[in-house]
Amino acid sequence: MRIDSFPRVDREARRLLEKMSIVNPAVDVERIAQTLGLNVIRQQFQEDLSAVLVKSGNASTIGINSKHPRARQRFSIAHELGHYWLDHPGDMFVDKTTATVLFRDGRSGDGTSLHEMEANRFAAALLMPPHFLIESFMAMERAGTFGVTEMVASLAKQYEVSQQAMKIRLSSLGLINLA
Repeated sequence: MRIDSFPRVDREARRLLEKMSIVNPAVDVERIAQTLGLNVIRQQFQEDLSAVLVKSGNASTIGINSKHPRARQRFSIAHELGHYWLDHPGDMFVDKTTATVLFRDGRSGDGTSLHEMEANRFAAALLMPPHFLIESFMAMERAGTFGVTEMVASLAKQYEVSQQAMKIRLSSLGLINLA
């Protein structure tokens, strides 16, 4: 694992937000995908299949599992945007809840763990940018009327992500302790 790539991934997510002139939550990941020339389609995949990215020149497509909750779909779109924006090698990315497979020219690829970690980090940084989230969290903390559980629920709703994703992001930013 090369965690040292995460600062680059965080910078790239912020660069994309700036390019799209996004200045507050919730980030419209579908608009970002469309602006970048990616088609987003929803299909009823098997439950364990979250998303697919097929890179094909100027006609790249993100396929999303329409059976998954909206917050999960948004994270999946952001994850696939990570593969695309970070220019991960390969023509097709298939993301399952149990495993992820990267295909290069129809063959199974190696080294996907780093790419998957980067795509997940990119998705978190895109949907819950630290410069937005820290400000939102501190404002709620100053108000002093919320416990951690209520803050997580409120922020998850504001950022249109799952409460689990919000907990993980707040913890990774050092704003809450999951222990």
